[in-house]
Amino acid sequence: MHQQFNLLRVNKTVAVICILGGIIGGVTLAVTGLLWLLPMHGFWWSISWLLATIGGGIFCATVLQKKWASQAILLLVSPNELIIEVQKTGAREVVPFSAIASYRVNVYRGSQELYLMQSDGRTLRLDAYTWVNHEPADDGIVQAVKNALQHYRKAQGLPELPRIRTFFEKPIAKLVPVLATCGVVYGVGVVLCREVPNYANLLNLVGSYISFLGIWYTVARPSQKS
Repeated sequence: MHQQFNLLRVNKTVAVICILGGIIGGVTLAVTGLLWLLPMHGFWWSISWLLATIGGGIFCATVLQKKWASQAILLLVSPNELIIEVQKTGAREVVPFSAIASYRVNVYRGSQELYLMQSDGRTLRLDAYTWVNHEPADDGIVQAVKNALQHYRKAQGLPELPRIRTFFEKPIAKLVPVLATCGVVYGVGVVLCREVPNYANLLNLVGSYISFLGIWYTVARPSQKS
């Protein structure tokens, strides 16, 4: 059974260039205009010009990113291979399941990233930043690929595909929150032992620690379950 997904493949380098170009262009135009408008037309004309040029720069950056940094992609998941087709040109890249040596899955805030390591050293990455769902119904891409790989290897009598553990699944990962806790306890002790404790620093330290634990829990727990 074939499954297909309509996606947008984003070139991150081009996307960053487009965004920075739009923002820098907008700010440059805004500052140049302010030098002329502020002395002659006053505060409100200057503010209007500033908002219009910066907003225009952001809009242009978005348009350029969609035009130059994104490609409409059709991802076909077949029983034996993955087919990646550029819809505009029709160019195809075929990744046979027989060429996949191992895989890794990352999970963050409910979004899964799949890395397929091929026997020739190349890696195919399916993630929320490079591959963007083009249609709302296109969910479950990672699970579809994993299921197809599993069925292929079972049909061929091959052992289960090796899964590379993420950092959060390794024993050393458990030391990170322990070390962070020790560091916070030490920092709190240092602050409180001073002649005049700086409670602002103490609050910043504790607040940063709580934020760290929240982020760690958000990232680590789904990764351990994937």
